[in-house]
Amino acid sequence: MGKRVTNATAAAVSAIESAAADHPGAMPPDFPRLLYGRAVAEDLEALPADMLARAAAAAHAHLLAPRAPQAINLRLRDEAFDSDGRQRQVTILEVVNENKPFLLDSTLSELAEQGYEPRLVSHPILAVARAADGAFLSLAGEAAGRAPEGTRRESLIQIVLERIDSPEARDRLCTGLERVYADVGLAVEDWAEMRGRITAVIQAYRGNPPPLPEDEVGEALQFLEWIAGDNFTLLGIRAYRFPNGDAAADPIEGSGLGILRDPAVKVLRKNREMVAVTPEIRAFLAKPQALIITKANVKSRVHRRVHLDYVGVKLFTPDGRLDGELRIVGLLTSNAYTGSALAIPYLRLKVARVARNIGFDPASYSGRALYNVLDAYPRDELFQIDATTLESFALAILQLTERPRIRALARVDEFDRFVSILVFIPKDRYDTRVRRRVGEFLASIYQGRISAAYPAYPEGPLARTRPRRGENPEGRPGRAGSRHHRDRADLERRAEGRARRAALRACRPRAGRALCRGLRRRLSRPLLALRDAGRHRPVAEALGRSRAGRRSLPP
Repeated sequence: MGKRVTNATAAAVSAIESAAADHPGAMPPDFPRLLYGRAVAEDLEALPADMLARAAAAAHAHLLAPRAPQAINLRLRDEAFDSDGRQRQVTILEVVNENKPFLLDSTLSELAEQGYEPRLVSHPILAVARAADGAFLSLAGEAAGRAPEGTRRESLIQIVLERIDSPEARDRLCTGLERVYADVGLAVEDWAEMRGRITAVIQAYRGNPPPLPEDEVGEALQFLEWIAGDNFTLLGIRAYRFPNGDAAADPIEGSGLGILRDPAVKVLRKNREMVAVTPEIRAFLAKPQALIITKANVKSRVHRRVHLDYVGVKLFTPDGRLDGELRIVGLLTSNAYTGSALAIPYLRLKVARVARNIGFDPASYSGRALYNVLDAYPRDELFQIDATTLESFALAILQLTERPRIRALARVDEFDRFVSILVFIPKDRYDTRVRRRVGEFLASIYQGRISAAYPAYPEGPLARTRPRRGENPEGRPGRAGSRHHRDRADLERRAEGRARRAALRACRPRAGRALCRGLRRRLSRPLLALRDAGRHRPVAEALGRSRAGRRSLPP
């Protein structure tokens, strides 16, 4: 299969080279092969060879433009061609940059975020020689490995898009890409220093262990070593100091690295405001925990357009007094999702505590089934959920393996930003229509918005869908203390019943609209009472574009 694809690409490139021969001197004869030699064959075949020859010549001219070190040459231009007797137009994005990790996937994520679908993507890494002022001197070909002496590795990105007519849309795309490349540059430039900062915290913990439980400190150390060992894409770090336990202190001046180098950049939100610290961070400081692992409010512009993973590490003075927090943001790598939870530090401690509290013999059928449930639990959720809630949910899922039925398990985010709900529905009653109706019903109950969903289809009779990360821009902050936690627990219990009934209704194809409206009115009354009592309005996470879950439940 690979050989046929390679041959098809080579044939398409040969056609482009033949078309380019009609315009000698526009570019070196081998440049079309450098530009398109690794492109997808059917994308090349879908566009006229003469148009691609012109596009290659224009890309070569763009490469020849002066470019100072670390500067970015970005432009949008249009091409026209005849297709089926009609005149068609496309817009071509061309970017010349220093070669860095994450450039292409970050570019494609920005295009997807703004609603553009590429028709052709090419991204050669070229060995280019330039003068001190950035003037082009020579092209030494593809830089597959180390660039030849006297040259540097440069990234040339060319992406063909449908025609973009609006000047405002073109400006918006260019501005978005400039922000993307700025974040990529900050993360790559500060990567070594960020890794060194984590190593310094590890050494401080080892040399002078903080006054926390021994197993907590040991797992925290191994988790920090794990994320520093290429299991976490480091994008930003900043330190905070809390003198006299005041969690509202400003960040330590000059401590920001990567995308957090600018002190004005914040990754936490309280209601509509971006803030440095929240009441939930203060609550974390009072717990006998070394780390807090959750999601930031903002999405990454680097690598993947998803919410940033947030790791907070407590910092202590030599005499054991809590002194501050090291805030690490980035993205967990695929190892965090594909590897066993029993092999990931901090997760394995949580899993062991839950299994110990439940009390099943690990060698028994129930003990092995419980470990399967915990290992297959949605990984983002496993990082964020507390051990007590996980224990309750794991037992509920274990019961489903014995007797399948509709079940909904709701968890309110520790920062009161969203509600995450696992909904289990028999496969023979589950489809896209059911998923949408369940999501819309839950969003209306929580007076939130639909954001995203993660369906999974494990072996056995059940399908699972996981609403995620719906934010609460209008809610009031929850109250600290026992009343707040009682409200949270009561809300989660009510949410499970409401979600289960919603799933039941959605699975009935002939359910009448009037009955659905009546059900909605009945189920909303307890929430109205809670809200009138002062409880803030939670928000449903999401059901939007679906993507397959990374792990599945055991049969």
